[in-house]
Amino acid sequence: MTVSKTEQRFKPYLLSVASLPQRHTDPMELHDRIRAARTAAGLTQRQLARALNVSPSAVAQWEAGDTRPKHGHLLAIAAQTRSDPAALLGIHAQPIDHDTELRALIRHWHRVPASQRGMVLRLILAATDAPASDDDDSPQAA
Repeated sequence: MTVSKTEQRFKPYLLSVASLPQRHTDPMELHDRIRAARTAAGLTQRQLARALNVSPSAVAQWEAGDTRPKHGHLLAIAAQTRSDPAALLGIHAQPIDHDTELRALIRHWHRVPASQRGMVLRLILAATDAPASDDDDSPQAA
């Protein structure tokens, strides 16, 4: 069995999301969330099937709850419907206070000696698989 690059890339994410505590799960069933995401995106079952390279009956079976899509298909459904994969699985993470995180990041950034900031930034970019740009050598804090 071959595993798609998308499935390889996101499988650890799906497994970590699936292990979140049950109290954060949506009571709606997976097949209902797939249908809701598809209809909210304005797609027919046939259009979604074509985009996922599966048969329309496969989509119908997923939405009826007769079968479950594979991880790779769940990710593709999320992408096609512009849905969060975790929400599609019915898992809602705790809200993140981005302002607090950003202030802490800036506070820590200012503690890094200027001579080492380039190295720290390269480590961050490498850890996040983000491409470096020419202006990334000296980020400015707000």
